[in-house]
Amino acid sequence: MRNDSDPLEHRTAQLTEALTTARSRAQSRSGLLWVDACADGDLIIHVDNDALSLGGDELSRQLIALAAQALAAARDRARTALAEFRADPHIDEAVWQTRDAMNRPLPQHLPGR
Repeated sequence: MRNDSDPLEHRTAQLTEALTTARSRAQSRSGLLWVDACADGDLIIHVDNDALSLGGDELSRQLIALAAQALAAARDRARTALAEFRADPHIDEAVWQTRDAMNRPLPQHLPGR
């Protein structure tokens, strides 16, 4: 069960969503073509049958442009989520505590104890 009042958990969930499942859409002016993109590069492409009249070259050109737009928007969203994640003082404190723990000397175990 998620604790929505925990800022660290909330920011982590936002970042995870932006990186893995959130999608951005770019659509042609005609509405016959659209591309959904996830920040990780996953694409969903839709081509309406009426768009086939554009011909292969124009269809390819538009789909490439739409894919680039959708991917840029998804990655911008992920960058924003990462910036918000890093700006959270709870995150900074957690990172500091982890670094501090990793820099402590290892416990020395004496034989026979």
